[in-house]
Amino acid sequence: MKKQEEKVVTSPTEVVADNQNTPQLSVKENKSSSPIIQNTHPIEITKPSEDDLPFGEAIDNYRKEIISSVKRSKLRSTISMTVIIASSIAGLILLSFNELVTNIIAWCLLGLATVVIAVFFILNRRVDRPDFEGYVIKASTAINKVTFADGRFTNIMYNPKEKLDLGEVFADGVYTGLTNSISRNVVTGLFDEHHFKVCECALFTGAGRQRKTVFVGKYINFANDLEFENRYIFLLKTKDSVDQPTALEDLEALDGNDDFLIYGPKGTDLKTLFGTKFISKLKAFKVEKHLLNVIVCVSSGHTTAYLSYDDLVNELPVDKKFNPDGVKQFQKEFPVLLEALAELAK
Repeated sequence: MKKQEEKVVTSPTEVVADNQNTPQLSVKENKSSSPIIQNTHPIEITKPSEDDLPFGEAIDNYRKEIISSVKRSKLRSTISMTVIIASSIAGLILLSFNELVTNIIAWCLLGLATVVIAVFFILNRRVDRPDFEGYVIKASTAINKVTFADGRFTNIMYNPKEKLDLGEVFADGVYTGLTNSISRNVVTGLFDEHHFKVCECALFTGAGRQRKTVFVGKYINFANDLEFENRYIFLLKTKDSVDQPTALEDLEALDGNDDFLIYGPKGTDLKTLFGTKFISKLKAFKVEKHLLNVIVCVSSGHTTAYLSYDDLVNELPVDKKFNPDGVKQFQKEFPVLLEALAELAK
């Protein structure tokens, strides 16, 4: 399965333009017509209550509110421009007559155009502006409630304003030449009492027209109890491999086959360092359907995982109905992968 190019509306803080066939992080309940209210403070994630709608249905409600807001904004824009243009043309024509009555009417029309311009900008900026960022926050919260409903998750906090540190990713030693990143839905917490962080992100190299996407998907940082120098990279891939690691020059291929590869310092005894459970659980992890590729990088003190997903997982559509299938797949796979990572934290 290959990634498809994104065509939906992006969040104001997450605009991506790219020339590769990779999906982008995108934003594609209220029952009233009021704008969505943003919550930029950390949000404690709890299990879904009986009053909560299924997250797919809830996201569609938020999406419809955005659509209604956009339509109202376009209607205001059309009416305002019609009034402004008509008033301005009529006013200028009347001024050309150079008579007192027509001049008074002309200045009134021009004044009306000015008032309409002011009212238009006030309404668009303060009253009923489409709140794409609020849509992302509400949708992410609904998804997170289900993702972290397993009792092994505790102290789960969603931080809408937090972003992934590019220096932190660069230090993993998975990709070379990283120049930029975008991220959203940064969540921290405990899994079986082990600290972790997960978010959705896209990583880039180059700049301007030379910018290329090297990774789009879920990024996981999980604590481990290992102490050693250098790093080890485990690669789980499919036939249509995407987002392959590029920082392998200082590592050797230690073990593996077409679907599972291990890179690390030459001469390492993998079983002694990692044990058999960790490696066997990684090998058993299925890369299929919407999941396109998995990279696990093990360093001293922490393990990171890069899960490349297609658009169905990465996007939050505005112009079409939300399809929850991809997110549901991630929600099933996520704790399974954490179980494997937890083997290094015991």
